[in-house]
Amino acid sequence: MDSFMKRAVELAAENVKNGGQPFGAVLVKDSRIIAEGVNELHKKHDISAHAEMLAIRRAQEKLATNNLAGYAMYASGELALCASLPCTLPELQTLFIACLLKKPLMLDWQHPD
Repeated sequence: MDSFMKRAVELAAENVKNGGQPFGAVLVKDSRIIAEGVNELHKKHDISAHAEMLAIRRAQEKLATNNLAGYAMYASGELALCASLPCTLPELQTLFIACLLKKPLMLDWQHPD
């Protein structure tokens, strides 16, 4: 497994241990990690707090740019529809996904209030 994909999967596993969903993302350029994210829906009370979206936000804030041309996103799992669109907008060069589902996974998960 590629080291960047391995990191995305490690982030996902750590997030589960911390009460979150099993999704991690790593944004890479020129063979180095620029930003990371995990699904933080359970922490932020923000329906857009998906791992990939948070990695993109963090990179854009860190670099003060909206242009992510030439970057690659490594995601531990299949992207939700709301997270997949932003991955196409900032001109990401490549999207790698560790696990694709044949049909949507229904999780019996309750948001902790």
